[in-house]
This record gives sequence, C-alpha cells and structure tokens, in this order.
Amino acid sequence: MDFQPRDVITPSRVPGIDLIDYLITHAELAKGPGEAFQWTSAADVIDPAEYYTGSLEAKPNRSVARWMPPEESGLATIIIFSQGAEMAVLIRHSYSGPASRGR
Repeated sequence: MDFQPRDVITPSRVPGIDLIDYLITHAELAKGPGEAFQWTSAADVIDPAEYYTGSLEAKPNRSVARWMPPEESGLATIIIFSQGAEMAVLIRHSYSGPASRGR
C-alpha cells in the first residue's frame, strides 16, 4: 500500500464495491490457493452498496488497516495485517447480543 499523510489524518470512506475490487485484485496476485482464499473470503462478506470507513496504523516495517462497516449494520470488519512482504486478512464479525448456549 502507498500511504499518504491524509491516510493517517482523515478516515477514508470507501464504497464496498471498491473494497471488493481491492480484495479480489489481491486474491488474483496470491501465491497459492490458501492465500487467495483469505482475500476472496473477505470480499464475500463486503456489502457493495455500503460505505466502509478505513483506519490505518503504520510503522516502517508493519501496518494494520481496518475497513469498518456502518455502525449497527451487522456487517463484518476487514482487517489487513502487513509486515514486509507478508499480508494476512482477518474477518471480524461483531455481535453485541446475549450469549446463546444450548441446553
């Protein structure tokens, strides 16, 4: 990723469809099926009609980018960890309701 000063100062808003394109592009560049799977899995949970807010924590050797859906949407947050040439994608589903336990 090419980070600009504005990326750290102002949270960016990205249409879901653009985020999907970004994730699919990384899947196509993946070195193997396991790596591609994490990118396509993340693309599958994005709503193309919603706007996602980005946040970035970056140091010279690593970064964490988060793409958060609108609050109360029930959609997943996508987190991309990058260190050197290695990248990993985490899909985080938020649930604030009561715990459900089978009896």
